[in-house]
Amino acid sequence: MHTLLGLVNRPYLSSALARAKRPLIVHISDTPRMSYRFVYRVARLLRPEYLIHTGDIVDDIKLENRPGEIDAYRNVVAGFLSRLEATPAGAIYLVPGNHDVRAILESSSRRAVTVPEGARLHLAGLNISVSHHYDPTATGGLADSDFYLYGHTPSPDHHRQDNTQCLNGISTVTVIEVPSRRLHMLPYPAGTDSVRKLLLLKPGL
Repeated sequence: MHTLLGLVNRPYLSSALARAKRPLIVHISDTPRMSYRFVYRVARLLRPEYLIHTGDIVDDIKLENRPGEIDAYRNVVAGFLSRLEATPAGAIYLVPGNHDVRAILESSSRRAVTVPEGARLHLAGLNISVSHHYDPTATGGLADSDFYLYGHTPSPDHHRQDNTQCLNGISTVTVIEVPSRRLHMLPYPAGTDSVRKLLLLKPGL
């Protein structure tokens, strides 16, 4: 069902996810434009209290490699954040990626909060470390973190490090049930990795 609905940019919400206990945290990362409609639908259907994006808001514009596309990037970011902020998602947090410009994220946001690499968020009683690049040392270590959210590259995938659950936002859209810390994984739409150019593994990813 995930695969079938993914072909038409729609998320499949299992019965377990439909019964998820609130508050909910949704984690996404490295979103090309073709995934935006999927992201909006996730936000509208789940109405999460918190949504965290760990960078590369327009992942098919590799701005670090092609700085001449800055105007296109600015326009796409403005449209994406306008529509995302119009969903029922609660607090929205953005971590700038290597293909982002923090000043543009901040000027394009009405209510989303841009936080630095290695920030630690305290949400609904959880300590959550966030970064774009996988680097637990950037957060000052994970000893006191319940979750560590990141993106940028497919590796390492979701894993546990001591008492911290590490979640890669490239692998899946992940929904965290705060009361139980139960995780729900939603695959991105079909073709997302290809548009991200992950299948080519080009330098400057």
